[in-house]
Amino acid sequence: MKISPAGAALGLGLPLLSACGGEEPVTVRPIEPQPNRAPVVVSAIEAGTVEVAGTLVVDASPHFSDPDGDALEYEASSSAPRLASVAVSGAELTLSGVSAGEVEVAVTARDREGLAASQSFAVTVTPIGEWGPANSFGYYTFPDSLYPMARIEWTMLPIQAPAESLHEKRLLHYWAMQFLHDDQGRLAGYAGFQSQGLFKNEPLDRRVVNFAIWDSDASNTDAMVDTENDECRCHQLMLPYGWEEGTPYRFVADTGPSGETDEYRWWGLWVTNMATDSTTFVGETRSWRRRIEDPPVSWGEDLHWWRTAVGNAAYECEDFESSSLAVLDVLADRVAPASVHALTSGGTEVTGPNGHRTTLCDSAVAYSLGTDVQHNLGYWSAPPENVLGK
Repeated sequence: MKISPAGAALGLGLPLLSACGGEEPVTVRPIEPQPNRAPVVVSAIEAGTVEVAGTLVVDASPHFSDPDGDALEYEASSSAPRLASVAVSGAELTLSGVSAGEVEVAVTARDREGLAASQSFAVTVTPIGEWGPANSFGYYTFPDSLYPMARIEWTMLPIQAPAESLHEKRLLHYWAMQFLHDDQGRLAGYAGFQSQGLFKNEPLDRRVVNFAIWDSDASNTDAMVDTENDECRCHQLMLPYGWEEGTPYRFVADTGPSGETDEYRWWGLWVTNMATDSTTFVGETRSWRRRIEDPPVSWGEDLHWWRTAVGNAAYECEDFESSSLAVLDVLADRVAPASVHALTSGGTEVTGPNGHRTTLCDSAVAYSLGTDVQHNLGYWSAPPENVLGK
């Protein structure tokens, strides 16, 4: 067995897999030979280890042999492709770690007569990525008598955009107002800014406005539309928009030009550059979610956390690029909130869908003054400037 150059480049430090030293070859699940034919015999393949996003190549040829010296054909399968996949090229089995866990790899060798022997060996996919970025939140309190709401508006003031290195890593920061929830109170609709957007898993070369209402089934817009977004099962709208630091932008989410019925509502989104007083209609999207039933939440998010949540990337807290944006003058049905509670998720532990545990760094910062919130993402070696109240 050998480690592929890709695995070596990743510094996996993986053990070589080999036959058990000194043991006689054993026959595993032999098939009755035809006259004058002996079955393929095998020697056991030892368990192996591969890291998430790493590669390990197992050479099966030393572990199977044909008594007549003929070449063998190999096939292999993974018991859990979501944890580790396996590809076969000749006698080489290429194992690719996907998520942390235990996998059984079954290998079968066949001779020219079709006689076969099979065996399995264990592979442990080890997690990496102990640190994740913290996100920031602003929870707004409105009078109970105001619900259900039909309109939400707010101002976004970009203070510091993240460095270009974030885009080069196919990552991004984004800030949004979450103003719709599902029956369990989870995210169901939002709108806001992204740095160099990511659309259909492909990076864009410009900043964007992102607008999504869960379960929406139609849209009217000049923006890009993703009708097959797995997260929202909706028409996700993404409009290239050159937002700039130091310029305030007013967002309004309200009934779109197509109106509403007893069953559906068209949610429209408008963004106004307050320095030039120019308004852009992002678009409208149709959903059965007709009113705002729960308090809105503003937040800033660093997509490094997607990679650390499943352990497929290793970061230190200092690796997270810094950025800052303030959310100001929030109104719901033209009524101001009574208060806001601002915080970050730093210092908490998060368990990813594959069971990998990540600790979120304390370096992100959230400021609040009155009902305004400043979201400071990434790593800050010194406290960021607080622009609230200026």
